[in-house]
Amino acid sequence: MHNDGGADCFITKDSTHLVQFISCHIIVQQLNGSNIKADRYGLSLIHDPVTQIVLQLWPMYYMPENSQCTFSPMALCHYLKLSLMQTDHLTQLHMITTEGHEVCFPSIEKYAKDKLLNYHEFEIIQMKNDSLIPQPIANHTLMPKLSHALTHQRLAHLGDYHLDDMSQIAILGLPKIPFPRKPYSCPICTAGKFAHPSKGSTVDTSSLIKGKFLHMDFAFWNEASHLNFTSMLTIVDTETHMWWFSALH
Repeated sequence: MHNDGGADCFITKDSTHLVQFISCHIIVQQLNGSNIKADRYGLSLIHDPVTQIVLQLWPMYYMPENSQCTFSPMALCHYLKLSLMQTDHLTQLHMITTEGHEVCFPSIEKYAKDKLLNYHEFEIIQMKNDSLIPQPIANHTLMPKLSHALTHQRLAHLGDYHLDDMSQIAILGLPKIPFPRKPYSCPICTAGKFAHPSKGSTVDTSSLIKGKFLHMDFAFWNEASHLNFTSMLTIVDTETHMWWFSALH
């Protein structure tokens, strides 16, 4: 299975992986614009041969046309109330159950080297007696609380005004009223900004009179305008900040 940290559910191409399921008709649109159908979802069980622990994968969607099986660490942590869920990139999937048992699934070396992606091999098991299958337990306390910072990051680092607009038109999952404005500095946005070159020394122009200090610059273009101009002179007065433009042949 492909370890997808952004997925909120499990996906399988094999219907025998489901020990319990509910029929459904869901069309999921992928990032490339194509549609994939899921006709059932339910519960799958995986077995760790080292600790003999059985883990419940819920919800598992059966999508026979999907290109691969998907493992969701977020869904597993949410429904099983795990004390720890951590992906050591290209090394292993590491988790600690609520009983304190440590479970590790190593990353498949071939995919780690060739694709730089985390794939894990799981042993899917079937239970003969459905009554032995514990029902999945939702634990909302482990889910991150919706905040201004989290929403900003999950929605492609939108600015405050765009987030407010999306809240006012009731985008699904966002509060109906804008987030309260608080001082917040996104480290990703800060790191992604270009560094400005250092500015040169400045001159105090507060005592200058009109017309004493002028800034002039020329601009040229290859093709003549409809009035046959090919250049322009710009003049800016330092004191009044007045602009003059003069088109030249």
